[in-house]
Amino acid sequence: MMTENTVSSSSLSSKTFYIENLGCSKNQVDAETIIAALKRAGWKHCDSPDRAELIIVNTCGFIKSAKEESINTLFEFREQYPDRKVLAAGCFAQRYNEELMDMIPELDGVFGNRAPAMIPGIINDVMSGDKPVYVPEQDLSVPLRDEFLSFKGSAFVKIGEGCNNRGLSILL
Repeated sequence: MMTENTVSSSSLSSKTFYIENLGCSKNQVDAETIIAALKRAGWKHCDSPDRAELIIVNTCGFIKSAKEESINTLFEFREQYPDRKVLAAGCFAQRYNEELMDMIPELDGVFGNRAPAMIPGIINDVMSGDKPVYVPEQDLSVPLRDEFLSFKGSAFVKIGEGCNNRGLSILL
């Protein structure tokens, strides 16, 4: 969802974020968990990157075209919003963490997909100019979500990690 950058960073409200979700329904559940975690930490979710001081790209690394889309989206957001913080999250970020920071040093941080509710823990580092790479091994907590990115009246339930073709996410 790339749009014309019409708002300068000096006129942004503090603690605002936008999440660009790429990939499958598992990524959608992770994005919803990230949104809920950041909202609980006092952040405001924006529906446009134009109004956000932090842009999170929830990447996908399943197949070559998804990897390319993730990389292109990160570059596009960095180019279009040079004065905002851009964080790579998701399964592509989990898999290629340090390599991703080497490949795109313009990123403001990398956050893997194994513990999406823990994202508030690195956001202060991102916002202060550090470039953290946080790649958790696992998270056994139940994702708490209060905002859903799917059709009204439906929600995905994530019942497994990783990508495969057996459909480990189900729509309720």
